[in-house]
Amino acid sequence: RFIFSSCYVCVGRPLFSHMALVSVGGGRSLRDFWIESVMLSNTLIGRDKAIRAWQYLARMLYGLTGKELFGNLLRLLAVSRKTLRFYKPVKVAKAVEDILGDKSLDPVDKALTVAEVSSDGFYSLTDHLAFAQRMGALPSLSARQVDNLDRFIEVFWVTEIVAVMCRELRTFRRLRLQEGAEACGNNAGKSSLKGGAVRVPSSETLVAPMAAYPSSSSVDGNEKPGKQPSSNALAEKKRLNLILLLKAFVCDFPVALYFLFPAAVKNRGRNRAWAGFCGLIA
Repeated sequence: RFIFSSCYVCVGRPLFSHMALVSVGGGRSLRDFWIESVMLSNTLIGRDKAIRAWQYLARMLYGLTGKELFGNLLRLLAVSRKTLRFYKPVKVAKAVEDILGDKSLDPVDKALTVAEVSSDGFYSLTDHLAFAQRMGALPSLSARQVDNLDRFIEVFWVTEIVAVMCRELRTFRRLRLQEGAEACGNNAGKSSLKGGAVRVPSSETLVAPMAAYPSSSSVDGNEKPGKQPSSNALAEKKRLNLILLLKAFVCDFPVALYFLFPAAVKNRGRNRAWAGFCGLIA
């Protein structure tokens, strides 16, 4: 469900709105899941997430068994994902322009979202060098230099995750304030919103088409700034916000730190296994 929300810009608002309604209503059939998976498979991010799942499963099995079959699969899938990042820096530039022009975002959310998307762009740009090395275009690089290049690239993943953590922690606080305003009654809620103390932005640009994270602030696309969201929309925002925080803190951040270590540390079986497991459930 989390992956589906990441790609709604690619496939259009109707899909995202439908999935949000299905999730809030709690009535999901096997056919709903099947149709959504087919639509997801038609998107770039859907294919990337599918390959990522198999890649991290291979990493986990390689760490647990030490069998070279899983190591070969891991390396093959890693190179395959690099090809999906071609032209991505150009898409990121357009996303940054849209975010900077979004008047519904407060300055802090705008800065954090630009940092997130820009980090993803720099990651993809520098990853082109890693792809060139894998195809044999940089034969002069030693094994240590290749490892240092890989570790340098992962720095941008760390900065992307940190930006998401900070933004979603701010959203977490806003949503709790909104929930408290609702508990005090409609009149109290309206007065708090008018006073500007509680604001939940609804910008669509927070859900970047190339980023790994949607924002929980943009679940209800029909909201207007300053308008109190429905209880269903608020519940969905809270649910997605918790998923984003859990994914960032428990799964992605530890794995990103794992990739910053030297190859000698990363290649230990137990380290491969836990990093593969975290990446798989993410």
